[in-house]
Amino acid sequence: MKARVLRRISALLAIAVLCGCSALPEEDARVKAVRAFFSGQNVLITYREGGALYGTYYFLRVQFCRSGNYTLVGESHHRTMLDNDQASSWQDRGKWNIETVAGQAGMRCVSVSGQSAFYPSKGVPQGDKWVVEGVTAIRQGPAQCN
Repeated sequence: MKARVLRRISALLAIAVLCGCSALPEEDARVKAVRAFFSGQNVLITYREGGALYGTYYFLRVQFCRSGNYTLVGESHHRTMLDNDQASSWQDRGKWNIETVAGQAGMRCVSVSGQSAFYPSKGVPQGDKWVVEGVTAIRQGPAQCN
C-alpha cells in the first residue's frame, strides 16, 4: 500500500515537472527542467535573423559542461543580393548557469570577455530537442569537457 502511494506521488511529481504545473514554485521546476536538458550536453542551436531569403542563419555548437563552463563554436551564413554566401565563424567560452530573472527561468552566460547575457527559457523539451519559436536546440551527445 505504502509503495503504491509512493509510486503515485512519484508519477504525479514527474508529470508536474514535465508540464511545469508543480505545486512548488513554477520557476524551481522550470529551472530544473532547463538544467537537466543542457547540463553535460553538446548542443546544436540553430536560428535565423531576418527574412527567409536574405536573412542570416546561425549555427552554434555549444559544450555545456556540468562544471558550469561552456565552449561555443559559432557559424553564420548570409545570402547576399548578388547570390553569394557570406560566412563568418567565431569561438567563445565562459560560464553558464540556469537562474530565474523577473520570474522567468533561463540561462545566464558570462563570456571570458566579461559580456553577460540572459536567455529566457520558453518552449519545452521534446526528447533530444528544445523548440522555441524560431530557435531549435538539439542534443548532439555528451559534452566534451576537460
